[in-house]
Amino acid sequence: MHKNPAIQICHQLTAKHAQALKKLLMQDKRSASLKLFNLIRNLPPKEITKEYLYKNIYGTNYEPSKDYLLRNELRLLRQKLDKFLLQKSVEELLDTDDVFRQQLQLRAYKHFQLYDLFFESFDKTAAASEQAFRFGDVLDMQNWYFDLAYQHQFSAVRDYEEKAKFFNSATLKAAEILEKQVSAQENMQGFYKALEYYYQKLLGQAPAEQQAPERKATGPATNHTGHPLSTYYHHRSAGFYTDGKGRLAHFLKAYEALESHDYRDQYTTDLLVNILLGIGRTLQQLGEFEQADTYLSKAINDYAKEIKGLASKDKLYSNYTINLLNIGQYEKAIEVLQQLQKGANEDGYAQYWYTIYRLIASIGLRKTADIKQNLPANYTTIPLQHRVYFRIISSIYFYLAGDMEWAYKEAYNLLHTKLAEEYGREQLAVIELLETFFQLGDRHANLKQIPAKESRKLEQKMNAIDTSKINDINILPVLLWLKKEIVASQEA
Repeated sequence: MHKNPAIQICHQLTAKHAQALKKLLMQDKRSASLKLFNLIRNLPPKEITKEYLYKNIYGTNYEPSKDYLLRNELRLLRQKLDKFLLQKSVEELLDTDDVFRQQLQLRAYKHFQLYDLFFESFDKTAAASEQAFRFGDVLDMQNWYFDLAYQHQFSAVRDYEEKAKFFNSATLKAAEILEKQVSAQENMQGFYKALEYYYQKLLGQAPAEQQAPERKATGPATNHTGHPLSTYYHHRSAGFYTDGKGRLAHFLKAYEALESHDYRDQYTTDLLVNILLGIGRTLQQLGEFEQADTYLSKAINDYAKEIKGLASKDKLYSNYTINLLNIGQYEKAIEVLQQLQKGANEDGYAQYWYTIYRLIASIGLRKTADIKQNLPANYTTIPLQHRVYFRIISSIYFYLAGDMEWAYKEAYNLLHTKLAEEYGREQLAVIELLETFFQLGDRHANLKQIPAKESRKLEQKMNAIDTSKINDINILPVLLWLKKEIVASQEA
């Protein structure tokens, strides 16, 4: 029942939008729609049943033979919800998106046959749309322009030379826009193909080394492969066919292409945030944590307030927090996390990560009491990818508490469960290093007493881990902390 479109829409509305919709429904002669809306909003989606809705709308128990009555009410409510969504979307876009407003105004001039105003406004609107990378919209507007010019602008003109000259100029311009659209579309499709390769590579189902497809020229007369949007997607795509410094070089070029473009809207802001995240993430993998902080901080300072999607904001702040842990700014990481946890769902995906980051900060500060307090008592209900980290942190807790035997047992047990299947080779290498370190500590009772030969093997194992190939950067703060502990034990 919770997947019914009307129920999904009702629960997706903000409190402000829900209140506005209620006012509209109150004006409706049919009170059932308002009643149904309130019933749906009063319960979590998964708790809503046909029996509950039917009983509260009709005052009698639900009967399968009368199911059509409830279906009809939901259908009518859905119609009103869809209309409300359309109206609100247009209203909000008119207020926030100047290009959309100009395009809608042009369409209105066409609809109401205000042809002089249409021709007067066309060039400005087309230029604004092109600057916003909305090439498809420009092509649609040009089609309107050609049609109206053919039927109305020259209807009384017998100068065929002037007509030919006009349409020659207009079609050349249309061809130029079409080239830009084709170029942008090809590079965008190339980006999604690159993602396919990247994920197949992580699964071990693609060649480890594969060249990015060559960039195509888009036309004999003009070449728009240098257009900011095309350049952005080309280099963002190429970055996924390589690792380390090669990926960083491509991501930086993608960022430079878009950052130099002087137009900003929600779309370009999202693209900029995504590429800054990619740069920050790659720099972390390369061990350039101070540089990573520069780019991640820029994403937060310049664009965080403009990010509408909660998932995108969570991703940005998670990467920023991971890097704070990498550079040892544990207190600052905790301050950031305290603010983030206020806005996160108590049992949500992000909340697990925030708890893990806070535990890692406590490890860095060696606050065993905080670690013990925040470790979950029961791991069975926690998703596997989070459970791995809680088990890692548990083993480190025992180490910090001075119980080397249990520290080793926890790490050993983690490597010999299905949880280990969640990891790639490099991530597993970090857990194996953790296990080896604790095993040596347990075997020799004191880390200071580890024989030189075993100490060298431990160091070799540590240095063999290639962080540029670690996909899950959540493991990086653990590795960096572990390296410091190994070095400290060797110097003792």
